Amino acid sequence: MMLTSALAGGALAANDPPRGIGPGFTGFVVLFLLAVACYLLFRSMVGHLRKVRYSPDPAQEQTQAADTGEAEPKAPSGGTPTG
Repeated sequence: MMLTSALAGGALAANDPPRGIGPGFTGFVVLFLLAVACYLLFRSMVGHLRKVRYSPDPAQEQTQAADTGEAEPKAPSGGTPTG
């Protein structure tokens, strides 16, 4: 009887998860570096989005530019203006 209880106790101890094992310092450093990378990417994205010009209708923006004289006809790729 003693042998079976010893085997059962050993089997239960083998199934217990190990204690004191976790991500530790390396896990913290990896998570911290990911957070810093995300912060820098988001900051860059916001900077690029601030440069974008939003217009409800692209055709309207072209007509407004033509009315104010800002839009000049561009030469074709050959370098000589036509027409």
